[in-house]
Amino acid sequence: MLRRSCMSAPVFSSFQFKPGHAVLLLSAGFLLFLGARSNASALTPHDARGEAPAGTTCQTSDSGFDESKDIYAVRNYEYRIAQLLNDENFELLDCISEAARSGKARLPGGAWKIHRIYFGLDEPRPGRHASEDDWNGHLARLEHWVVVNPDSITARVALAKSYVGYAWEARGSGTSDTVSDTAWKLFSHRLQRAKSILEDASSLKAKCPEWYVAMQQVALGEGLEPAQANQLLEEAVKFEAGYYYYYRMQANFLLPKWYGKEGDSSRFAEESANRVGGKQGDALYFLIATQVACACGEPEFGRFSWSRIQRGFQEIEKEYGQSMTNLNAYALMAVSERDSVEAHRAFQRIGSNWDQETWRREAYFNQSKEWAEHAAPVVPAARKLPPAN
Repeated sequence: MLRRSCMSAPVFSSFQFKPGHAVLLLSAGFLLFLGARSNASALTPHDARGEAPAGTTCQTSDSGFDESKDIYAVRNYEYRIAQLLNDENFELLDCISEAARSGKARLPGGAWKIHRIYFGLDEPRPGRHASEDDWNGHLARLEHWVVVNPDSITARVALAKSYVGYAWEARGSGTSDTVSDTAWKLFSHRLQRAKSILEDASSLKAKCPEWYVAMQQVALGEGLEPAQANQLLEEAVKFEAGYYYYYRMQANFLLPKWYGKEGDSSRFAEESANRVGGKQGDALYFLIATQVACACGEPEFGRFSWSRIQRGFQEIEKEYGQSMTNLNAYALMAVSERDSVEAHRAFQRIGSNWDQETWRREAYFNQSKEWAEHAAPVVPAARKLPPAN
């Protein structure tokens, strides 16, 4: 599944939309980025298997999953969700996901809880090296969930996202010339299966912002025409303007290694942030940058404005608090910008909470941390961020 931009680019047939999809125009009127936070999805106690106590309203518990202090907190939460799926506790999963979705619940640092719930459902867990049997069992459980509750939007979207992941499992992460004909056929077939599931799910009464993210994932794999990709983004933003993952997916789509040209991704980030405007626009700019920045040295990141990234990071922390994931991403970007002062400050706050997804290797994290510590000049503890453009 796509979490960072470090992937190889294939070429595929065009994506086809269902009839009746309207073309929408992006405007400042509905591009409001940071919505009001809600505690509507606070959870009641649950037992060791995650089952809600009899006679209580289902809610999710975040106690013990504090990502403001522990980089593993969100991953552990995802594993808890995965265990509910492995136990086929579909009723609780539907309840948890609906609470997170309807309450627009956020985690420390602003991540949407419903997005992280899907990370717990979109591939076999535990383990990074799933076997074919693991995938078959995982997909079978999701298919069973759809049968048990055919009106569950969460089950359908999770199944579609899993087929996207299953498609990439067949293709592999190498360049297109390393992929066999058989692998291409499996990749295409599984992406088509994912798209079909999403199209069927679009007729459900319940709706979910992650539906559009899943469709963007299919579009990336199938090589959607840029105009159609923009149309899909516009529809997604119209549905839920604050779901910033749409912008991250589009920024990745526009990288030169995929379907854009040099400067397309960074220009998209700037234009999107400008439409939102002000501090909220800066926050969106930072969140888009976290998708493009990569320990693999993505060249496009060099076109982003470091001063605006700094302002956006500050705004995110002010609005949603500290997140170890955001801190790691910020430290990586500071290192890429050779800003030893900002990098050192971030590393001091990170401590031992290094993020493997961000740094890839612990050796690179330690090397970067040591560089910042020795390179950072002695400066006042407080330093104002660069003024807005």
